Amino acid sequence: SEATDRDYVTAVLADDFRWTISENQSFYQLLDVYPSLEDGKDVFLHAEVGFQQTLMKSLFLELALMDDFDNKPADDRKKNDFRYLVSLGYKL
Repeated sequence: SEATDRDYVTAVLADDFRWTISENQSFYQLLDVYPSLEDGKDVFLHAEVGFQQTLMKSLFLELALMDDFDNKPADDRKKNDFRYLVSLGYKL
């Protein structure tokens, strides 16, 4: 079945929390909420939490959990789309 596009006016509510635990560790939490201004029961949100650990001077490991939530998803989709991220990064 073909999904129907939904166009609507939305607001944006956002939160960005970051905590430096120590010189080598940090934690973050992000939340973006997009409520429809036309239908108060229609909302989309993106949430993310993560932890970063410095391994060496410029090398770090990051663990994160992300969720995209749509309370009115397409017929063949779930309301939550979870992703897990394990990454190795290099700071320039």
